[in-house]
Amino acid sequence: MIRITILFTFLAIHCFAESNFTLNEKRFQINGAQTTEHFINEKKYNGATIQPVDNTKAMAWYQNAAAYRNDIAQSSLKYSDEIGTLEPVNIIDSVEWLKNAAKSGSLVAQNNLGTMRTIEEGVQKAQSGIFKKHYIFARTGNARTQFTLAFIYDNGIGVAEDNIFAVDYYQKAANQGLVVAQFGLAWMHKHGEGIEKNETAAVKWYLLAAKQDFLAAQFNLGCIYNDGIGEYEDIYEAIKWYLLAANQGLAQAQYNIGYIYDSGEDIPEDNKEAVKWYKLAAEQGLGAAQYTLARMYDFGEGVEEDKEQAVKWYRKAALQDIAPSQYMLGYMYDHGLGIEEDNIEAVKWYRNAANQGFVPAKFSLAWMYDSGQGVLKNNREAYKWYLMAAEEGYVPAEYNLGLLHDSRKSLNKNRMETLKWHHKAAEHGFAKAQFSIGWKYDTGEGVPEDNSEAIKWYSKAADQGFIPAQFNLGVLYIHGESGIQFDLKKAINWFYKAAEFGDARSQFIIGTMYENGEGFSQDYFPAYYWYNLSAYQGEVAAMKSKELIAEKLPQWQIAKAQKLSRQWHEAHNFRDLENDLTEARGLSEVSLIP
Repeated sequence: MIRITILFTFLAIHCFAESNFTLNEKRFQINGAQTTEHFINEKKYNGATIQPVDNTKAMAWYQNAAAYRNDIAQSSLKYSDEIGTLEPVNIIDSVEWLKNAAKSGSLVAQNNLGTMRTIEEGVQKAQSGIFKKHYIFARTGNARTQFTLAFIYDNGIGVAEDNIFAVDYYQKAANQGLVVAQFGLAWMHKHGEGIEKNETAAVKWYLLAAKQDFLAAQFNLGCIYNDGIGEYEDIYEAIKWYLLAANQGLAQAQYNIGYIYDSGEDIPEDNKEAVKWYKLAAEQGLGAAQYTLARMYDFGEGVEEDKEQAVKWYRKAALQDIAPSQYMLGYMYDHGLGIEEDNIEAVKWYRNAANQGFVPAKFSLAWMYDSGQGVLKNNREAYKWYLMAAEEGYVPAEYNLGLLHDSRKSLNKNRMETLKWHHKAAEHGFAKAQFSIGWKYDTGEGVPEDNSEAIKWYSKAADQGFIPAQFNLGVLYIHGESGIQFDLKKAINWFYKAAEFGDARSQFIIGTMYENGEGFSQDYFPAYYWYNLSAYQGEVAAMKSKELIAEKLPQWQIAKAQKLSRQWHEAHNFRDLENDLTEARGLSEVSLIP
């Protein structure tokens, strides 16, 4: 059984999509503020306990933000005066988090804390039988009450949901310049809720709100220009609006700027600038940014490689249930990178990620059960997790599932199942599986012997640089067995490729060909060179041939050949190459042709 270790650079979490200010099962957030996993989301809201919040403290937060000339907070103060005593309700965890952030001077948090209570106040009144009075007040032209009424109908709070009615009242309030209503109207136009979808109108109203420093509008404009929605595609406009929100502390905007610089898709890649913005968002607790910052430290992108820092940020994101980060934290424990190796901890984090459906973690957990690392060896559990990953098209799991079927310790030994799963992996381009199928046709193991099929599958693996397949192709062509025509040129081609990649037997064969003048002009110097490379890896026949041919060479040629051999080893990172070859030769069903 093999272990496939893959560091998934594709795990980078992409740009956040647009945000909204509402607190309901359709929308994600209030006022476009921190959409971190710790903030208000539909899961926390739907089952949350609500309780009264001190009105005096609410006013203090409004005043604190208003002191910064924040229009939203100022309008909230005005609204409080118009409506009268607030009786706000809120979600306990979210309020506590916002209060802590607000105390640290976060304009975003101060803004959110006030606006959240304004909206919740309207909702409470609607739910407690004051809806009629609210409706009458809205008809007199009070923008704040019009907005609250629109919000209630938009989300069906205490009334039947009616998006057409909601649009009407968002429009009335927006026409009076109320920023939250302008944002709400933009959202309805953008998504075609209660009104025909109209991206131009959406951008118009987002712009009006954004120019009043409404963070969610600035952020959503950035998303529109970033995603190229309709006629609006301009990465520099996207960055402009992201920057306005990011400089006011919006973590998602900071993250998205980092992602733009990181990906280098539309502007020149700048990993240092990416790290700067990822770090700002990560320090605010944004899980995606924490994970991505960890990745930057892990791979030394835009910052000096630092595995300990990588572990630190992986852990922070993992504790927020970011599945890729849980997986990577398990990987760090598994391999002792930046932290002491601990297979029990590795299993714990792999399991956490796997239980969230993260497929690479399912494979890694299966491997831990398969090999008995961090848990008691359990083929049944290994099979279960391999199967779950394989059924989602995870190629290494398809391959290992085939091996599990084929092994003596398999729960249900079945060669057809082995072939089925290896065919799946092979069709997905997995070289080891392609080699495995080639080997079965080559030897007649579980299938009728068929050298044409063997060559077909060996070639697919060999073209990907899989050394055992290259060697076996060389053997088939040089022997010309069972309907395969002898072809020295093709044999030399594949032996030479395998030799260049470090296969000791191929190096020995190339040396022999030079020595005997088969396929090459007879030349003892390259023969010695290839024997020397092969002998260095312990090939006994090469050691003997090297000694014999040395007698036919002058000392200076021997010295030169040895120097070239050393240079080859340095250039090919011999230790890593040796490990790869050992793994390739150690597959349970993969035995190279002797």
